Amino acid sequence: MSCVDGSPAARAGIHEGDELVEINVRSLMHGVDTEAAVQKLRGRVGTTVTVKVHSGNDLGSDASIREVKLPQEFIKVSPISTATIPHRTPDGHLTKTGYVKLSAFSQTAAADMENAIKEMKSQGVHSYILDLRNNPGLLLLWQG
Repeated sequence: MSCVDGSPAARAGIHEGDELVEINVRSLMHGVDTEAAVQKLRGRVGTTVTVKVHSGNDLGSDASIREVKLPQEFIKVSPISTATIPHRTPDGHLTKTGYVKLSAFSQTAAADMENAIKEMKSQGVHSYILDLRNNPGLLLLWQG
């Protein structure tokens, strides 16, 4: 599992690689698909969801499982994060490289990326690194 930066889970110390084993006293040990788990995690703002998280190598060890109470909040997920990296070229000139991480494809990802690149370009960025690591690589649009 991975967490959205600044989310209640991230603030509670849940990290990428941790395994969710229980949501509100319902075990996930016998398998549950991602969408079903997401639905169990969602709730009204102001309520709390209780999860158990495994953070070690030995899934059978109770010592590596901890219970965390997470407040339900409205979370705006931006699929784009950026940084500007100043550095010197081999000939000694100072230049800037833009770092753009696209964590997930979304309906707004292309426009968000365009805006991020325009902003970095206005700050003197001349080259870019596009980081697609851990991007699930798929956007599904549901029409019912």
